[in-house]
Amino acid sequence: MLAAGIDLGGRTTGTTAIAWVDGSQGSWPRVLEVRAGAELRGDRGDTEVLRSLGAAAVVAIDAPLTLPHPTVCTDDACPECFPDDGAAPAYGSRSAMDSVAAWRAVDHVEKGPMATAMLAGIAFRAIYLARLLRRAGFAVIEAWPMGAYRALARTPEVPIPGEEGDDVWRRALLETRVKGIGQAIHRADTAERDRLDAVAAAYVGWLWLARKARSVPPGAQRDGEAIWIP
Repeated sequence: MLAAGIDLGGRTTGTTAIAWVDGSQGSWPRVLEVRAGAELRGDRGDTEVLRSLGAAAVVAIDAPLTLPHPTVCTDDACPECFPDDGAAPAYGSRSAMDSVAAWRAVDHVEKGPMATAMLAGIAFRAIYLARLLRRAGFAVIEAWPMGAYRALARTPEVPIPGEEGDDVWRRALLETRVKGIGQAIHRADTAERDRLDAVAAAYVGWLWLARKARSVPPGAQRDGEAIWIP
């Protein structure tokens, strides 16, 4: 089962990294390759991402793949956008996926994802890229590496070094589930964190293929609106 993960940067700024993990059910997956570079952004960046993915059965993208309902709804009589009590809806975030309640439903008690409005530039790129990939036949899901790391941290098989969120901690958590991290990503590599997060997204994609990933919100359809975690 081959899965790809993308830690997506902006079209003109930031770093985009792609990772591939492969493995059969019943064993740990292995990192095959991790790639990051300027060629993955700019006017040809999305095409280069598409060209690079190969035969991945799913692509997990670390970026919002949908926008809040009130920002895309075109029904001026929509009761969700214009409730009878006159209260303004949450148009800066996706309540079903970004809210505290949604994440507590999967035992995530820490801070949830950043509001979609704060990631608008990356979200716009991600939404277009997801369409491009689906058009080419790829299954595409949304992942959030920090949610994945925290899920792994709740059931560690060995003591995890480092401070929450730092590169040592991220690497150590991935090494409890994915083979080949040390060979694929050297310590202090350029864009080490982006590369680690791409592997975390790919691992979530691999779990999705194995039907072992969990959705936020719980019970989401496999092709529906959701963030996926271990």
